Amino acid sequence: MWRADGNTRWRWPGLGLAVLLTALIALEATARDGDDPEEQLKRIEDAIREREERVKGLDNDVSDASGQVEEIRQELIDAAAQIQDREAQLFEAERDIAELDHRYTERQASFEKHRAELEQTLTALAMFARSPPQALIAR
Repeated sequence: MWRADGNTRWRWPGLGLAVLLTALIALEATARDGDDPEEQLKRIEDAIREREERVKGLDNDVSDASGQVEEIRQELIDAAAQIQDREAQLFEAERDIAELDHRYTERQASFEKHRAELEQTLTALAMFARSPPQALIAR
């Protein structure tokens, strides 16, 4: 079973017990072979050292993986912030477009109104030019 200590490193809680049991099993197996006790002790110590080195390697792997997870987490946070910024920019652009559409509609209506007025004025002037009133002819 894994657990995290305060340094965000993961450790096996029963690792010392496992190393000790491995050493005892190795001792029992070598004791049956009838080897010299010093040779047996050396083999046990070598086995313990190998296990400790493997544990250190695994700790380093876990530490590296934890660092990578933290980097990825930070990248996700940065990406989320960028997305929020883009969404805010998009909202502003949509609001500006809506305002421009509103102003365009108002100006288009104003243009149509003035166009109709100018059209009526030009029609009146054209009619006035074709047949001026008698008061202007008498002058």
